[in-house]
Amino acid sequence: MKMIKTLTMAILIASLPFTAFAEETTDHKKAKKHHAKKHHAKAHAEKLALYDTDGDGKLSDEEKDVAHECENKMKKAAVIKKFDSNGDGVLSKEEKKAAHKKHHAQHHANMLKKYDADGNGKLSKAERAKAKQARKEHHIEHADKNAGGKIDHKKKHSKKHKKGAHKNK
Repeated sequence: MKMIKTLTMAILIASLPFTAFAEETTDHKKAKKHHAKKHHAKAHAEKLALYDTDGDGKLSDEEKDVAHECENKMKKAAVIKKFDSNGDGVLSKEEKKAAHKKHHAQHHANMLKKYDADGNGKLSKAERAKAKQARKEHHIEHADKNAGGKIDHKKKHSKKHKKGAHKNK
């Protein structure tokens, strides 16, 4: 009986660091989520200040289109600056390949860091499903114009149609 009590006590003492680690991990996740929300709010405020041309405190569809176009141009310029090894201002086939390879490797590392729960360096079927669901929710959250929980395909189609019409001009 004394041996069972001693063994139980030893197990409890040995598990204390893991309990603290679990609490730290949970607190760390909460802090990261809070930081992300704070960052998102700051980015939104900055975008509003830059692109809310009519001053109504929100971005109209036209203002959003201008914002996206400007942001895409800035991203493209940053990629060219980073991967244009010969300095000609244009990415060659090889430079594009290098950029794509780097982007793919970074994306893979981020996915593992975020969803590889068992830490084996691979995403299991369940981990991939969780990642896919999170991505779907993220896209809906950012593309749901009427807050109905779904992407409005008519708006999505009309936006594609506008882009196509814009290219033909």
